[in-house]
Amino acid sequence: MTVLVAACNQKPSQAEAQAVEVVKLIVSEPDNTSKLDTLSHGRAASIVEEIQNDLPSKIAVEFMQARQQQGIPTHFEASTQKNDNPLEKHIVVSVIQGKSFPSKNIQAHFLVLMQKEFNQDWSVTGISLHAHTSDLDGRPNESNNKEHSRFTSLPPSTPDHPKP
Repeated sequence: MTVLVAACNQKPSQAEAQAVEVVKLIVSEPDNTSKLDTLSHGRAASIVEEIQNDLPSKIAVEFMQARQQQGIPTHFEASTQKNDNPLEKHIVVSVIQGKSFPSKNIQAHFLVLMQKEFNQDWSVTGISLHAHTSDLDGRPNESNNKEHSRFTSLPPSTPDHPKP
């Protein structure tokens, strides 16, 4: 029981708190680019562009924004994935929406890539939808997990079926 109490009292790390704040801004205050720019060390435009250029991320964000505008409560949680590089963190920020929290009936999980800067601050270097769940049992749907880019230009798309 002591372990459970200790786990519940853990404060998020600086990087986790910053990753949550970035995702909160994207979902709750999409027009607050100045605060997003401050939190991401000047990368707000890249973050917005990354989400707009990734269709699953864009749809998930717009869906969450629409539900929030309808008054659906939104809760954010963060967890750090294991990573061997101490100068990088991979943080999964879960956006949970529903009237009966903790019944996690709508979730989107964003992977936020963080890098430690020379001044010891953490900076966002990438963000994308990690998994999306819209069923009532709360199990992540890993079918749309993908490689996560680091704010690079996207390669030109090629059609699945070339024209004859």
